[in-house]
Amino acid sequence: MLCLRKPDFIRAEVTEAQQTIVEVTGVRPEWFRAPYGVHWPGLRQVQRDLRLRDVMWTVIGFDWTLPADRVANRILKRASPGGILCLHDGRELRHNPDISSTIEAVRIAVPKLIDAGYEIEWITDHE
Repeated sequence: MLCLRKPDFIRAEVTEAQQTIVEVTGVRPEWFRAPYGVHWPGLRQVQRDLRLRDVMWTVIGFDWTLPADRVANRILKRASPGGILCLHDGRELRHNPDISSTIEAVRIAVPKLIDAGYEIEWITDHE
């Protein structure tokens, strides 16, 4: 957790995470979403130094707490062109977390978004 931490702690945590991702995947991350969407003092400088572009969501599903139909409704009501959906595929670092609400919400919302003319894309570097 980065909240209320000193810049040196933030730098060490983010640097170690990036190195681990590269070691495991062979890919250097280009994007970074701050935990809880909060930018603590020192984080932006670390992002610049590690060449991590900031990304935030425009719709958060609250899929860790709401049932699938309510998550899908949040997504559908708040979706907008160019928007970014924030959903979670694992919670609280549990072994085999129950993500059935998230999966069902995606099954409900994505076809409706596509029918409405949206395209589902990964965040990519357009430069």
